Amino acid sequence: MSLIKIANLSEIQEQKILSKFTNYGMIAITKLNGNVIVFQDECTHDGAPFDDAQLDVSQNQVICPRHGARFCLQTGEAKKPPAYVPIQIYKVIIKNDEVFIEVES
Repeated sequence: MSLIKIANLSEIQEQKILSKFTNYGMIAITKLNGNVIVFQDECTHDGAPFDDAQLDVSQNQVICPRHGARFCLQTGEAKKPPAYVPIQIYKVIIKNDEVFIEVES
């Protein structure tokens, strides 16, 4: 496993989605209840990005802005059609003010 830096902690706002391009594709970063969450920035239903998505904080879910598919931000599980395939959730490591994700080398 390798760590790749994706952002500074100061760039990530509570309940706002920040999209970043990486060598592993587009990723989305948000903060919910103070916890940084990093996930695949592409709905598995039709490939739409989550940059304009809503977050359901009470359910810990991201809602695709195109067709309303919902994904769990802990497991990536698709919770509401039209999506059935999960999104990837990345393990987050925070060192000082830097946010890293763990990826396969």
